[in-house]
Amino acid sequence: MENKENNTTSGKFFAIYLTDFIKGAKKLWWISLILAVLIGGYRLVDGYRSYVPVYTSSATFTIRTQNSSTSIAGISAYSFYYDATTASNLTDTFPYILKSQILQEAICNDMGLTYLPASLSARSVSGSNLFTLTAEGTDPKLTYDVLCSAIENYPDAAKYVVGNIQMESIESPEIPLTPSNKRNYISNCVEGVAIGIIIGVFFMLLYALMRRTIRTGEDVKQELNADLLGTIPKVTFKRFVKQEQRKLLFTNRYISSAFLENYRVIRNIFTNAVPEHQVLMVTSTAPEEGKTTTAVNLALALNAVGKKVVLMDLDYRHPSVLNALGLEEEDLIPFTPSDDTFPYDVYQCFGLPESNLHLILPKEGSEDLFADADVLTRLFNYTREHYEYIIADTAPAGLVSDAMYIAQQVDGVVYVVRQDHVQASRVRSGIDALLSVDARIVGCILNCVEVGNGLDGAAYGYGYGYGYGGYGYGYGYGYGYGGYGRNKRGAKRKNKDVAKEPDQEKPVDSQEAKTE
Repeated sequence: MENKENNTTSGKFFAIYLTDFIKGAKKLWWISLILAVLIGGYRLVDGYRSYVPVYTSSATFTIRTQNSSTSIAGISAYSFYYDATTASNLTDTFPYILKSQILQEAICNDMGLTYLPASLSARSVSGSNLFTLTAEGTDPKLTYDVLCSAIENYPDAAKYVVGNIQMESIESPEIPLTPSNKRNYISNCVEGVAIGIIIGVFFMLLYALMRRTIRTGEDVKQELNADLLGTIPKVTFKRFVKQEQRKLLFTNRYISSAFLENYRVIRNIFTNAVPEHQVLMVTSTAPEEGKTTTAVNLALALNAVGKKVVLMDLDYRHPSVLNALGLEEEDLIPFTPSDDTFPYDVYQCFGLPESNLHLILPKEGSEDLFADADVLTRLFNYTREHYEYIIADTAPAGLVSDAMYIAQQVDGVVYVVRQDHVQASRVRSGIDALLSVDARIVGCILNCVEVGNGLDGAAYGYGYGYGYGGYGYGYGYGYGYGGYGRNKRGAKRKNKDVAKEPDQEKPVDSQEAKTE
């Protein structure tokens, strides 16, 4: 059992690092490309500039000693063995002969030079008395002359080491016409490209090893020390589904059942497990983690079972609730709250057509009043008296302090974490900032979870594991660390049917609660 758990853990970590490496490759591929071009180009130019032609000339001889004994049919058996040994000895002792400068001085004196313009080498054929002398140099004529002089002076230089020898030529030297070393521009370039790619892959591996993001439900519990409310899968639509039907909404009948089922489970947590949380604030660490989508769908899911819900857009710097719903203000039904405590000068109320879900949206031009503690108090006092559930979409807690003011007046905070999106240290900082003002973190929702790559982990809240891959957020948040400005509220295209799509589920009964 323990080995099985270890194998499962090893497989999970392998999948995590493999996924990180793939993401690093997608993100850092240009580094490999640039390095491959630069290093490959450098090796190509360097090979062209540093190329020096080398010419080779060689001659082959047989070695005979002058003290051969009796011969049979003109061949001395003892002399042949001794000559083969002598040839091998000449090869072994040639470096010492050259270093002693006996041969080198003889060649220089013979050619009238002060230095040897070519290098010499010697080798013998094993088991024979064949001996090859080779000269290499940058000048073909001088290389040939050096070899000829070496042939003439070699016996005199070698006799001090192996005795008197006689060299009989089998293959005479010739003046080389072409260089022996070829121009390897292409191979040099390919080698440089390979080096660049390897360095780029190293950076990708480093990227994978240094990533510390929230990937699984276990990471939420271990890294953030928070409860996991649920996981929301990535969503993909079939090709024939029209663009206006591709909404990430609980009321969209074209969306995957896994998406709907996960929100039902999260909804049941608040209606059954923690019903005392009337006012819920939804936030995240950074933009593009899906906090607004989560707030909208949580409100729609609660409203689908007959709960009287109000969805408040308290992200006054970048209001995006209407955008997530695919609506504009003219698509809504405006109404005026009857309670005098409602802050009319800052917020306005709307109702969705054919739904008892209400929206509270910030008025344009009242930015200076949004952060007023008295305004927030009046707003929450009104909503607590008139609605069963209040869902507040706020600015990211990891960017601005707006969420801290709101967190002090709500019953609980739902923290949205997009899978593998933000460093775990930043997520912890956002949660710690909320805890510093005594906010109650109900739990985290792991959003945009990919399935099939080993990162889906423990799936959502209470033991379920759904998900479909392929969806990426596209609402285009405009936050920035240096301050972010107000964007025009509302979606670019009108769609009056978003709230009209019926929710097919029945109110939660005991059987549904047992299943979930």
